[in-house]
Amino acid sequence: MKKSKVDKDKVRMLASFGCNYTEIGKYFEVGESHIRKVFRKEYESGREEMKFKLRRSMWVSAIENNAIAMQIFLA
Repeated sequence: MKKSKVDKDKVRMLASFGCNYTEIGKYFEVGESHIRKVFRKEYESGREEMKFKLRRSMWVSAIENNAIAMQIFLA
């Protein structure tokens, strides 16, 4: 794969959308190992952001939207 400039903020954003190392590498046209080695911190930060957003969405669904199934799942 050819080398291209990798934007660390975009790596974090893509990880926050749930993209894995392979998908992010393909997006930037670099090897997965390059993303793993150079952008691990950004990737992990993005994944944590995704988990937080997902938990918040589940909470809103369970409490504010009174979704019984989500309340059971979260219990």
